[in-house]
This record gives sequence, structure tokens and C-alpha cells, in this order.
Amino acid sequence: MMGITHRCGAVLAALATIEIMSVCKVHIGIPEMAALATGSIFGGYLPDIDTPNSHISRKLGIILWPVWILRIFIRIIRKIVPGTSKVGQQISKAVGHRGMAHAPVTWIIVGTVYWLLYGQASTITSKISILNGGFPFLLGIGIAVGIVSHLLLDMISGGIPLFFPVTLRRIKLLTMKTGGYEEWIVRIGLLITIIIITYKISISGGVIL
Repeated sequence: MMGITHRCGAVLAALATIEIMSVCKVHIGIPEMAALATGSIFGGYLPDIDTPNSHISRKLGIILWPVWILRIFIRIIRKIVPGTSKVGQQISKAVGHRGMAHAPVTWIIVGTVYWLLYGQASTITSKISILNGGFPFLLGIGIAVGIVSHLLLDMISGGIPLFFPVTLRRIKLLTMKTGGYEEWIVRIGLLITIIIITYKISISGGVIL
């Protein structure tokens, strides 16, 4: 999927989360909604850190240099050390595009560490506020739902290594060409759903100022 489609998916994921929170009687204000949405959009791009030409890789720049250096090092080792070709190939796939960065288990581990470090500092009540320590919680939830939206969208356009580290085989729900007319249909569907949920939230009082 293209970056703009992932952005639409992330926005929809954030809005859906806000709606679910409202149904569960957990109300948030505009600043808190902004924190959740920001996290979701960031999370919607995050799995693509495994490719140097992605939107997030261009934004993060030098932070991701160790990843690119590792990939180059693996390629060199595969060429000069006998017997490492198959192992090196698997490692290259793992650190390459739609490798471990697109594997659910990777983000479950990262999310668990994040929660242990920051999430427990949040006070989860019926009124989550940045002022009562809710920012890490809201940002983390946003990033999580953004990542989920990214992985789901990629499952209909090439697949993801759903069962990594057991196997790197990509599991896909549909076969869709990135940038093709099918993606345009998905994008329009996402935008229509965003409009519907935004309207529903606005009339139901899902956001409390």
C-alpha cells in the first residue's frame, strides 16, 4: 500500500478507537484525541522502517542507519563466506522489506516493553486526560492501532510474515497491486468511512471539550 492509503487507514483506526472508547463511557477531550491520532498516524507508517524509500524512513533519516548498515554487512558476508548463503538469505529477508518489521510478534514485544516503561504510569479512568498522566497511554494506544491498520492493509496487498519467527512466508487475504485501481477503491472506502465515523462522533458527544 502507498503511504497515503496507510495514512487514511491510521486516521480511521484512531477514529474507530475514539468511538469505541465513547461507547465504553471513556471520554477524551481535543488534546487527548490529538495525542491518540498523532500516535496512530505515526504507527500507520512505522512498519515501513524496513525500506529506505518509505515516508517514515526519509523522515527518521540517520536514526535508521544501523539497519541499512546491517543489511549491507549481511550481503557482504554472504558473498565472501562459504556456506552462509542460505542463512544469510533468511536474515536478509528478516531485516528486509515486509520482514520482521511487518510481523505482529515484533510489535507485541515492542508494545509490551513500552507498556512496562510508560503505560503503567497512566491513570486509566472514565476521563483520561493528559494532565493526569494519560499522554503515554493515549500515544501508545494510537501507535498500536496505527500499526494494526498498516498490517491489515498490507495483508491485502502482498501479505505479511504473520507467523514470524516460525516462518517468513507471507500470509495474504487478497492479491492487490500497490498503486493500482484496487487500492484507489480501498482508499475511497476508507475516506467514506472516516467521514461517517467523524459525523457519528460529532453528534453523539464522543468528544468532550
